[in-house]
Amino acid sequence: MVKDIRTVSILVSLSGLLFLSSGYLFEFHLWAKLNQTATSSSMTNYGQSVSGIRHLVNSSQPKQPILEPASTNNLSDTPVTSFTASGLLNSEAEVNPGLQQNPVENQPKLQVRPQLPEPALVNKAVVEKTLLTRAPFFIELDNELIIEFPGQYSNHQIRTAISRALTLSRPVISKDLISKESINTSHRPYYYKRVKNQYNKPIRYPAQAYRYADYLISNHTETLKEDDTEFTVVQIPLQKLTIPYEIENYHHWVKQYAEQFNLPVELVFAVMRTESYFNPTAVSKSNALGLMQIKPKAAGRDVYKYIDNKQGYPSETQLFNPQENIRIGVAYLGLLQNKYLRDITNPKSREMMMISAYNGGLSKALWLFGDTPEKAVNRINQLYPRNIYRKLRYDHQSAETRAYLDKVLRHKKYYGKLMQAAV
Repeated sequence: MVKDIRTVSILVSLSGLLFLSSGYLFEFHLWAKLNQTATSSSMTNYGQSVSGIRHLVNSSQPKQPILEPASTNNLSDTPVTSFTASGLLNSEAEVNPGLQQNPVENQPKLQVRPQLPEPALVNKAVVEKTLLTRAPFFIELDNELIIEFPGQYSNHQIRTAISRALTLSRPVISKDLISKESINTSHRPYYYKRVKNQYNKPIRYPAQAYRYADYLISNHTETLKEDDTEFTVVQIPLQKLTIPYEIENYHHWVKQYAEQFNLPVELVFAVMRTESYFNPTAVSKSNALGLMQIKPKAAGRDVYKYIDNKQGYPSETQLFNPQENIRIGVAYLGLLQNKYLRDITNPKSREMMMISAYNGGLSKALWLFGDTPEKAVNRINQLYPRNIYRKLRYDHQSAETRAYLDKVLRHKKYYGKLMQAAV
């Protein structure tokens, strides 16, 4: 009898434990689901824009304790409440409105950390550190550069950021303004001559930019407020580039013939500058004539034959005429690109071969890669452009042609930027 009573008691106890466990398992399931959703919501809002940060810190809604987001590394953390820019997610019903059909049954039991003391409602030290490490907002407009700094930035930090913006040799992005990367002063600044100081002088070096930043802070700066947060906005006047006088007279013809033969305008100007420095009466030791340094019985004869469909070659009088010289020079570049080197598949490789061939001759450029034009082209198509550059730059038999490639590429980059910005 005693044994039967003991057996019944054990069975009843086990049944009770199973019943209680099922309840905890159900609530654990709801907790895990909410924790997953809340964590996802927190991560979604982590990378919000500046306005999101401002709204979170300076919301017009009543301030509530900022709770730590749910950890994704340890699922045993009990606080599962997450925050967003619009407020706190306090229940599963806010994450999943469908659960409101039976709020009493489906409402999970949350363990929320106790409220922080009043001074910790908004941790101002953390907010200030976040704003100071955030890159200023940078934008280039047609006639000015605009840089927006968080209000906690000091004048020294603002001057340093402006100095970096005006002396970097590449297009500026916001994170460059707080970078610790050193400035290479051997390279000309990207905004050189487009930004001039209060004395109308171009800015070349960091010391000049730093002094100009002092002037900007005093004369081209305003303070803005958004939701009780201050921002310092610096406006830097930006000048429009115009075409230099030495090429202005030739721009119309270069543009016309470059379009006709499908060539970049900046490449034609780069060749013209490297060949004659825009001297329409220039004559070389090898009897190359005019702006584009045309040899009458070489490039001149080819253009007459394949472009003009006639015999002979241009006279000196014709080649000293700027328009005719440009036409023949651009036409010969077109022959190199569209006829002699058309089977080179990579545009960069083909352009470098064009440049070298224009100065040193087509056969000498091809010979570096094969003993016949077909073998040379096949080999070129197997190589990366950087390998083509090295071969032309260091292995070409003519020292003049080796240096010529670098000069034209450098000038092409300059005139490309000039053509893009000129009005």
